[in-house]
Amino acid sequence: MALTALALVSSTVVSLAGQLLLAGAAVHQLAARRRLSSTLAAHALLPPRLHRVTAAATVAAQLTIGLAGAVTFLAGGLEWIPAAGAAVVYTAFAVYLTALLRVRGPVPCGCLGGDRAGRPAIARAALFAAASIGAALAGPPDLAGGPRLLAFGAAGLLAAFAAQLVAVAEAATSTARR
Repeated sequence: MALTALALVSSTVVSLAGQLLLAGAAVHQLAARRRLSSTLAAHALLPPRLHRVTAAATVAAQLTIGLAGAVTFLAGGLEWIPAAGAAVVYTAFAVYLTALLRVRGPVPCGCLGGDRAGRPAIARAALFAAASIGAALAGPPDLAGGPRLLAFGAAGLLAAFAAQLVAVAEAATSTARR
């Protein structure tokens, strides 16, 4: 029973980290107006008429899921809703990045600014998708008060770590290629 509770809390915290990372990416995209649309155009995987609408829908989904994740986690009770949304978004990211890597190679992916479409970004998307699926299916964790706030803080740190880990992995990969 204790192991099941730990697995539930872990998947919820990792999912929440992914949701917070989505919100951070949305803020980054909003600050760099039209960069995501331009990046999608450079990828040339989607029809040109879909670049702007895809970019806008992506940013809206990221921001909505990230904010809903924070609010529902802190309030408690409906964490599965943004977790399900994060599962869909991260699965879509993993599929798109995999296709992009196969067709174009390790080009900028538009994720967090400096990220490239490569195995580290795909692994991050797949990890957050899997954790979010687990969190959505498992329901809300049994946390209250201080432990819930501690878990929220851990998720925030994990989101920052995940963003930096991909950047470090990409730098190591590009250095090894030289």
